[in-house]
Amino acid sequence: MTVLNAEKYLNTAVYQLRKSLEPLGLREAVRSENDGYVLELDEAVVDFETFERETARLGRLHAGNAAEALDVERLYAGDLFGAKAYVWAVRHTERLADRYAAFVRAAAAALLETGDTEAAGKLLHKLHVRNPWDEAAVALLMRKHAMVRDKKGLTAQYTDYVKLLSRELGIKPSKELLLLYDSLVSGLSEGAN
Repeated sequence: MTVLNAEKYLNTAVYQLRKSLEPLGLREAVRSENDGYVLELDEAVVDFETFERETARLGRLHAGNAAEALDVERLYAGDLFGAKAYVWAVRHTERLADRYAAFVRAAAAALLETGDTEAAGKLLHKLHVRNPWDEAAVALLMRKHAMVRDKKGLTAQYTDYVKLLSRELGIKPSKELLLLYDSLVSGLSEGAN
């Protein structure tokens, strides 16, 4: 590639970047300086940074801050870079996805503690769609079903998970999940008498 071609590509890229930033009111964030370009995003709001900052501010989730956790969960806009997978960003993408999953599980547990099974169920369903292999989320969904005395839903949740693990990975769920299922079903059966 010649220097002239490289300059053309750079100028085209800068033009596209400015065009992409314009709807966000950040067109002027890219400016020419000293025979080059500078990108200044001092005033930009970066969604994943806001999410991380707010989860850290909330700290450990409990019944007292469960409602606020719902607002913070809404800050998560999805995986870093959406459907685009950049090799250099894999570690950051996975770290952020793991942080989101841990936050949602903790928020759902806190919501269940307050008795808000509906909000907890919505969060857990969202997480389960993202990662149906997340056993901790499945366990919380099972607890939610037990809290609302939905034995059919509880059994379906557990059975679907067992089938998924068997079909996709050729494994069984953990002994802890089996014991939880037995305990929850037993508790529902005793309450029915």
